[in-house]
Amino acid sequence: MDPEDSLGTTSPKRQRTAPNTTRHSRQQSEISQPPPTKKEPRNVPQPDKYDGSSAKLKAFLNDVATGFEPMPVTYETANDKILYLGALLTDSAKTWYLANEQDCKPDPLSGWTV
Repeated sequence: MDPEDSLGTTSPKRQRTAPNTTRHSRQQSEISQPPPTKKEPRNVPQPDKYDGSSAKLKAFLNDVATGFEPMPVTYETANDKILYLGALLTDSAKTWYLANEQDCKPDPLSGWTV
């Protein structure tokens, strides 16, 4: 029988030690965490729509490229950038984009048999 003090608790000589949590902590730290994402601004101004005018092309491309810089996660891939750029096109530029967009997409039914 364990000796008890006046409060009814076990004496320090016989107290149990706390369970070892080092192993658990180590396992948690070994779990690969995704890298912290850079917080991107929400108020990046959108470029003006582009209608296909050769006089406005250089300024439009500069505005779009400037918009991509502070948002590397949002516009991570070339496809992300192209889709965004396509949404900014109007008139003859949009007609050209839509005609060429279909040529760049893989056929979703390729490899299927009837």
